[in-house]
Amino acid sequence: MAAAFCSVVLALLAVNAIRSRAFDPLDAPRLNAMLIELNRDPTNASLRRTVRGLDRRIRIEYERSRRIAGSGLMLLLGGIIVFIAAWEGERSVRARPLIPDPRLRHAWASSAPVSRAAVLAMGLVFGGLLLSLAVLSRHDAAADYARMALHWKPAPQPPACGVYSIAGTAPSLGALPASTVAASPAVPGSTSTAPVATPAAPVGGSLGMSAVNLAPLPPLSPASLTKTVATSRPVASHELTIEPYCPQACRGQWPAFRGPGGDGIAVGTQAVPIGRTLWKTAIALPGHNSPIVWGDRVFLSGADKENREVYCVSAADGRIAWRKSAPVTQPQPQVSDDTGYAPSTLATDGFRVAAIFVDGDLFCYDYAGKLLWTRHFGVPVSHYGHASSLAVYGSGLIVQFDQGSDASDGKSVLYALDFSTGKTVWQVKRPVPNSWTTPVIARIGGKDELLTAANPWVIAYNPLNGTELWRANVLSGDVAPSLAAGDGVVVACNEGAPAAAIRPSGGGDITKTGVVWTYDDGVPDIASPLVVDGVALMASSEGDLTCIDAATGKKRWDRVFDAGLCASPVAVGKTVFVIDRKGVLNAIAPGRSGDSVGKLDLGEETRATPAVAGGRIFVRTRSGLVCAGGAP
Repeated sequence: MAAAFCSVVLALLAVNAIRSRAFDPLDAPRLNAMLIELNRDPTNASLRRTVRGLDRRIRIEYERSRRIAGSGLMLLLGGIIVFIAAWEGERSVRARPLIPDPRLRHAWASSAPVSRAAVLAMGLVFGGLLLSLAVLSRHDAAADYARMALHWKPAPQPPACGVYSIAGTAPSLGALPASTVAASPAVPGSTSTAPVATPAAPVGGSLGMSAVNLAPLPPLSPASLTKTVATSRPVASHELTIEPYCPQACRGQWPAFRGPGGDGIAVGTQAVPIGRTLWKTAIALPGHNSPIVWGDRVFLSGADKENREVYCVSAADGRIAWRKSAPVTQPQPQVSDDTGYAPSTLATDGFRVAAIFVDGDLFCYDYAGKLLWTRHFGVPVSHYGHASSLAVYGSGLIVQFDQGSDASDGKSVLYALDFSTGKTVWQVKRPVPNSWTTPVIARIGGKDELLTAANPWVIAYNPLNGTELWRANVLSGDVAPSLAAGDGVVVACNEGAPAAAIRPSGGGDITKTGVVWTYDDGVPDIASPLVVDGVALMASSEGDLTCIDAATGKKRWDRVFDAGLCASPVAVGKTVFVIDRKGVLNAIAPGRSGDSVGKLDLGEETRATPAVAGGRIFVRTRSGLVCAGGAP
């Protein structure tokens, strides 16, 4: 019985070992080849996502196979002990003196084959054990991955370019002083170990709420980068309110990525039925940026390696009012199809519209299409080029220009420009590497705060002058999803770290005191979260839409969209709009287990986040711009 038990366990161990070796995504040579290819082409976003997925699966499968192997080896060891004990018991019986009996000669002769079979079985058991150990040791997937990671080196990056303006050369920020680096705690569940830089003091003036003419900024001095920054007063949790930012002039408009505050919430817009397509307009050049809407105008951009254009489209009938060419002034960075040459969404203040492209060139036009000014920030040191979208606050245009492979590179800067002239009002260094997130503006405790996200920090600034208010260490990896604020929390998420809800009730580093919950399933790598009606919604590229209670972090429901989700969800009242990659626009009631309340197939791939204004919804597809609304 012991031998039979050991044979069954050994067979299961062999199956586990063979399955582990035969599971193709966990094949170490294939993963190594992918890493080598990614090293040669670091801009290949599709390959990067594949490697990231294998990284996650290799850890899951490794732990599973190790658990099975560990449990099986313990059972096999127990079976062997029982087998040996039984064998020794049988030998002791044989060792007893026997009285010769001619009648037993036949019995002794017949027992010899049984004894030989027992010895053979024991040999097979021990041999199988050694073979299992050898197979498992040869295919330690985690060890393979660790060795590859140890020898992997990123491709060299081009040197950073300067920042130039039509008004002259902008001041240089210099390098981040080494003396400002200190240790920082990480949020539970996060693996980030990035260093912390003392908050840099902003340089420049104050951003007015109306257009003003400003003198050029003085050069930055090293001392100004390490000046101690005063923190905001602690706010009791019961006092804290977080509301969407939407000035009266922006009500009913969609002036930037994910609306007025960048949070995906339409304010002052009536319900939007999505019964039919009202019009569709072809756009000559491709782009993954989202449309923005002000009054009767819709703005978007398109670009390829040789050309780029800004488009103004009539919201009423889809007619192109004007299209302006933005000249290419420098060699374009290598980009993937997932990013393209026009990934950043434009921004408008109701009088002017600004567009920034993957190489850091920024163009501002009036509503008649006249070029007003340009800024050239230089090609960023980044795997995908510049992909953050622009934000608007008062008379200011906010540019989050994160770059560099590490925070210690000291290359990332947050700018506030005067929208009327393009001159820098204030700028502040950021202790983060490259990111592709967009700033979010929210009213927290009755005051406006400019919220930013990059590895590892969520940092809040005073949007008037760039003074840092608070920060929390909750992110890791290549951060693309922007933040969401509402219902008393700021939600940050990116694949590679748990989603985290922050209650900013104080100043400085609030990692230990401000993180109220974390959640680690279905965390997105592209789409930004949405906080509305007491829940937080997260959409992953794999197609998982997860609804979490904003107060507790408990999952309420989830849905799976087979086509995948790249666009961020947006909300109008009690309705949330989610569009999958095949172009199917879904209207969802988030409080009712994600029940669908409407659906419209646009018939074309889309990755851009919809815009909502004037009782209609505008969607950028692969080939054009679609307007939906009205009765079925």
